[in-house]
Amino acid sequence: MVNNNIKTKPLPVKPFQETLGGGYCGPASLKMVLDYYGVKKSEKEPAKLCGRNARLGINAAAVKKRLTIAVSA
Repeated sequence: MVNNNIKTKPLPVKPFQETLGGGYCGPASLKMVLDYYGVKKSEKEPAKLCGRNARLGINAAAVKKRLTIAVSA
C-alpha cells in the first residue's frame, strides 16, 4: 500500500558526473548521498562492496546490505 500523505523533498546534493562508465550509476548515486552526509568515498568503493556487475550495475539488496559497512568504514 502506498502512503500518499508522505511529503518528500530532494536532498541538496552537489552535481556529480559518473566517470567510470558501465555499471557505475548506482555507485555514483551512492557517492552523492554519502557525500551529503559527510562520508567521502570514491565510486569504486561502494561498487566493490556491492559486487558491481559491468553489465547490470548493483542491486538494491546489495546496497542495503553493504551501505552500513561503507558508512562505518
